[in-house]
Amino acid sequence: MRLTNYVLDEDENEVPVDMIKADFKNCIIYGNNDNELELDLVSGALKNHYFQNCIIKADINTQTSDPNHFNVIYRNNNPQFKNTFDNDLTLDTLAFAREKGDFSLINQSALPPMNIDIKGLTRPTGGTQPDLGAFERD
Repeated sequence: MRLTNYVLDEDENEVPVDMIKADFKNCIIYGNNDNELELDLVSGALKNHYFQNCIIKADINTQTSDPNHFNVIYRNNNPQFKNTFDNDLTLDTLAFAREKGDFSLINQSALPPMNIDIKGLTRPTGGTQPDLGAFERD
């Protein structure tokens, strides 16, 4: 995932654009690359990004410890999807990503509602913590 706060003009020059808000909560940013998060941010524009309760696969050069932008980061932990070769990104039975989310981050009034996963399963909003990622393990 590449996050920028600029656009390129017709001459391929970077033109700063304010990043008003880019929040990533209860997310999994993981894949085959050594670094799945690239922060390509320039001066002269807002850098309003925040990652909370996320698994992030990142190389040694990617900074994920700044508390102004990162909180509860599980760095380089394999989320343990069922079968990535078949594009089955549901969580395995004993997956690391299970119950690592924060239910206080679930905005039930958001569109689409965050208390429902991509398959329509209701996420916990008290007691048990929700799973990270798009799928809640049933």
